[in-house]
Amino acid sequence: MLPNLKMNTARSGLVALALLCVSLCGSAVTMADAFKSAAEAPLAWSEYSVRLKAACETALQADEPTARRLNAALENMKAAAQQKEAQTRVKVSLWIGPSGTIVKVDFPPLPSPEASVDLRLLLATISAGSPPPDMLQPVQLMLSLVPRK
Repeated sequence: MLPNLKMNTARSGLVALALLCVSLCGSAVTMADAFKSAAEAPLAWSEYSVRLKAACETALQADEPTARRLNAALENMKAAAQQKEAQTRVKVSLWIGPSGTIVKVDFPPLPSPEASVDLRLLLATISAGSPPPDMLQPVQLMLSLVPRK
C-alpha cells in the first residue's frame, strides 16, 4: 500500500507541475498560436509595419559605415554569384520594445557572415515609434537587399 501512495504522490506532483507550467506558459503558447497574416492584421498593425519597413529601408540605404560595408558585401555576393542583378530577399523577424526600440533581430544567415552581422547591426538601430500595445510579435518583414548604385 505504501508504494502506491508514493506513486500517487509522484503523479500528483507531476500533474501539479504540468498545471503550473501551463498556467505560466499559457500566454506564450497563445501568442505563438495567434499569428496573423498581413491580410488579417488590424489596420494599426499594418500601418506600423509599413513605417517599420520604411525605417529598415532607410537604414539599409544610409550613407554610414555599417550600411556601406553591407553594400560592399552585397556587391561581392553579386560578383561571386555572377549575377546581373544583386537582390537578396530576406525575411526578418523583429521584436520591438514598448518605446519602439528593436530588442531582437532574427533572419536566416546571408551567404556572407559579414553581411549578416552588418544587417543585424543596422536593423537593431531603427525605430518606427512605439508599436500598437496589442501588436503580436515578432513583426515579420520581407526585405530586398539591393546594393546602392
